[in-house]
Amino acid sequence: MKITLTYSRISFEKAISKLLLMSPFITVFISDILQFTQKDLSGNIKFLSLFLMFGLVIIKRKVNIKLVFLFLIFLPIFFYHYFISFSINAATEEGIRYFFPVLILFYAYTLRKNFSVLLYFFLFFTILNDLWQIINYINWIRGVDQWFYNRTKDGIVFYNTISGVLRGTGLLGFFGTFGFLNLITFYLVKYYYSGKLKTLILTIMVISLFLSFSYKAIGPFLIILFLTHKNKLKIVLTVIYILILSFIIYPIKVLNFFENAMVRLNLYIFEGNSARSESYRVMFSKSGFFGRGIGTFGGPSSTKFNSPLYNEFNFNWYETTHLATTDTYFPHLFIEIGVIGALIYLLIIISPLLKRTFFKREYIMISIIYFSLFFDSMFSYSLNNLSYLILSLSLVYAISYFERENYKFRVTQKSNTNPKIK
Repeated sequence: MKITLTYSRISFEKAISKLLLMSPFITVFISDILQFTQKDLSGNIKFLSLFLMFGLVIIKRKVNIKLVFLFLIFLPIFFYHYFISFSINAATEEGIRYFFPVLILFYAYTLRKNFSVLLYFFLFFTILNDLWQIINYINWIRGVDQWFYNRTKDGIVFYNTISGVLRGTGLLGFFGTFGFLNLITFYLVKYYYSGKLKTLILTIMVISLFLSFSYKAIGPFLIILFLTHKNKLKIVLTVIYILILSFIIYPIKVLNFFENAMVRLNLYIFEGNSARSESYRVMFSKSGFFGRGIGTFGGPSSTKFNSPLYNEFNFNWYETTHLATTDTYFPHLFIEIGVIGALIYLLIIISPLLKRTFFKREYIMISIIYFSLFFDSMFSYSLNNLSYLILSLSLVYAISYFERENYKFRVTQKSNTNPKIK
């Protein structure tokens, strides 16, 4: 069963209830928008979103037992690594971020019966961002300074471009989140939405995804598309056709795009001359069963409070000494809380996948969500980013619940249309 948008009237009380349920989404995205112009207010609103999630979990009083069990196992490990940190301030600031994915999973469980609301919200919000990007391009062409442009300490304005083209950001202001939003919503629409405009909507999302020029979103999209499509040869030929057509129309821009891609591959993978690759060197050589303490490596707290581990590990920042983080998540996790703590923590995050049976579409969609999130986290801090987390983990329990109820509905319908003769 797929969902089609309907316009049935609902009571005022029910509308307010749904709005309150989705309020953490709204506050997280408002925080993202404000971080470019009012950072202090943005931070306060982000904490408000966490408070709202926690409040909704308490009000609903429904939790997943498996999630609670794994979380309770993790807590002693967390507190051990909290107290052995070189700085309680660093441990406190970073420790809060450890609870982001866990809290969102608890919040996601309260949303489990509201899949249609989530689908409508994702669809509306993604289209709004994609259409808003047209305004961003118009202002960019006109030479107008836009709210999401960055400024140096000297007041020089700069913005992100690839091959001379402004990277798509939509309303969120960041190309990475914009690409990730379109990636997740594309597959939500593909598997769960039914309507006359479905093909057009999917096309707009693909175009927007590529206009983000986010390799961390485009890469998973192409991999998933290839793995899930029955006619894999058709996918390959379509990609080749688009590349040839693009090269004919924009030869210089296409060449610049691939040059940028190769620079990133050499920098992050082949040559390893980056803070990211250096982080993985440290992770594989220095990780032990127990870690070195929360707030000691990789995260913003470790650089803010001058963690001694960077000198101890002879960490090489290369040309990225300006970074607040090492820009990759997993080395941070394994160094700070060790192999045992990291594996238990990751089990908490993937706990919705830890069950015996799945419906096919449920397994595919939830796997897409986790693959996309973890792929991005190899090259960023998205597992600590509220926007990425709420755009992914918020869906997992709702998808499972929807598929189970859909199965029950089909069984009931079948039994009603084929009654047994007594």
